[in-house]
Amino acid sequence: MKLENKDLVEEGFAKRDLALACLVAFHHFNIDKALGGMLPQKRSVFFRNQDATEALDVVVFPGLGCDQFNAILSYAKTEKWPLTSKGLFFEVKRAVLHPDPVLLEAFYTTPEYYSVNTFLQKVGLDVEKDVAISLISEGEWEPLAAFCEEQRLSGDFSPEKRMSFLLSYFEKYRSKTAASLLIKFDLDYVTKRLDDTSLLQFLDLIAEKKEPLVKMAKELLISPRGDELRKKAASLLYFSAGEPFPELYDHLVAVERFCPEAMPKPVLPASLMIVEAKVALEAVASETTKAVKIPSPQAKTRVHVIQEGDSLWKISRKYKVSIEEIKKLNSMDTEKLRAGRKLQIPDGKS
Repeated sequence: MKLENKDLVEEGFAKRDLALACLVAFHHFNIDKALGGMLPQKRSVFFRNQDATEALDVVVFPGLGCDQFNAILSYAKTEKWPLTSKGLFFEVKRAVLHPDPVLLEAFYTTPEYYSVNTFLQKVGLDVEKDVAISLISEGEWEPLAAFCEEQRLSGDFSPEKRMSFLLSYFEKYRSKTAASLLIKFDLDYVTKRLDDTSLLQFLDLIAEKKEPLVKMAKELLISPRGDELRKKAASLLYFSAGEPFPELYDHLVAVERFCPEAMPKPVLPASLMIVEAKVALEAVASETTKAVKIPSPQAKTRVHVIQEGDSLWKISRKYKVSIEEIKKLNSMDTEKLRAGRKLQIPDGKS
């Protein structure tokens, strides 16, 4: 193993020094953990290949003794994932579909994962670890590191920061996880604030989210958006309803099918509107006349309080009036009586 080779190369460096430099520079080896937190000296060395076609700066670590190299060797051999946060990030990104549980446990201890997970929890996105991992792995390292440093300094957990963070992952990386979180927590903002191009991409990403998708698609269908976006919304609604998309698309037909309440009401010609209004008023007047019974001012009546056992036949016999007269005067449709009710009795002959 090159880490054990003490042969000198140049400038006082041995092969093991250069092997360690390459391990750190190109394979994200975590030298700080390997040395138990001891901060090694660092020097930048400029290297060229033999034909001078390639050149690069590599950080080497002068002054490391045998004890330090033994610690490095032990760490490299015993740790399954002896990598920096950046190295673990790249491994998680590569193995996102079937990540090694040990790899995930190692990544959970990184400041970057802790920062993102804490942010998601504090802005109201109470998600499981696998969701946070999916979101992180759909992005890139440099923006992730910059976001974590920014959060360390600002501690911004506002709703605006939440939307900004998720939108950056959606817009830059077309993150399905970010799109799913946006539709769950910020659907209204997405529907009203994103431009048509972004919304078309958004609808493609969340095509399997049936319930929130239908709500969003209906809003877009009756919005003043562009034709392409409204047609896309219609196609998703037809698909969600299990219906084929019409070969000849008619927007008004789609609106009538999925948003009938939004259809414009027909406007009648002025002359017809006047006729209909007149008919309506006459109908109201007729019903009012039927409903209100105005007794003749000359008619004299008496009042009978219904007792238990009373019937219209008994009452008509008592007052010497007909049953029909009693029913007509009291607007009765039935001969059933209720004790305690007052009946108007025509003033007949005693």
